[in-house]
Amino acid sequence: MEESNPWERWACELQAIAQTGLRYTHDKYDIERYERIRELACECMTELAGVPIERVRTAFASEEGYQTPKLATRVAVFDERDRVCLVHETGGGWILPGGWVDWDQTVFTNSVKETREEAGLEVEPVRLIALHEHNLHQLANRYYTNVSTAYVECRLVGGSFAPNIETDGMGFYGRDELPEPISLQKMSLAELLMCFDAHDAGTEWQVDCD
Repeated sequence: MEESNPWERWACELQAIAQTGLRYTHDKYDIERYERIRELACECMTELAGVPIERVRTAFASEEGYQTPKLATRVAVFDERDRVCLVHETGGGWILPGGWVDWDQTVFTNSVKETREEAGLEVEPVRLIALHEHNLHQLANRYYTNVSTAYVECRLVGGSFAPNIETDGMGFYGRDELPEPISLQKMSLAELLMCFDAHDAGTEWQVDCD
C-alpha cells in the first residue's frame, strides 16, 4: 500500500482531537476552539481530496462522541465446488457481500443480513477469518475515519439471487477464474485470496488480526 500523505494523517488527527474535545468540554470558549479546529481539518481535507467542503463535513466531520473506527463485514460463502460468492455492485465492480455493521447487529448477524440483501442467499456463520484495518490493506484510503472490516466465512444454506438497489449480479468463482473488475475500494485482491486460503485450511486457519 502506498504511504499515506502526512497532511492527510494530520488532518485526521486534528478532526479526532476536535471531535473528542467537543464530546467532553462544557466551556463555551473551548467549544468554539474545537469547532474551529474541526473546520480547519475539513478545509485541509478539501484541498487534499479535491471535493466540496460540504461533502467533507458530512463524511469526515459529522459524528459525535469519542471517535472510534467504523466496523464493516465482508462475507465469504463457498459452494460445493469451493468457489466463492461475489456480487456485482451497481455501477461498480465485483466484491464479497457485506457492508457497515448496523447498530442493532453483531458481526455474525450482520454477515447473514448483508448476504441475504446483496446476494439473495441464506447462510450460517462458520468463523471469523480476519479483522483488518482498511488503510493497512486497501489502496484507497478512507479519509474520514479508520474502518475495521471483519471477514467472515459462512455456510451456504439456500436462496437465489434477485437484482436489488445495491447489486445487479451474483456468481460463484474459483481462485483462477475471478471476474473483472474486482472492486478495490472496500477490499483488496489479497484479502479476497486470503478467504480462499482460509477455506482451504479449514480448522487449521488462524484468524488474521491487525
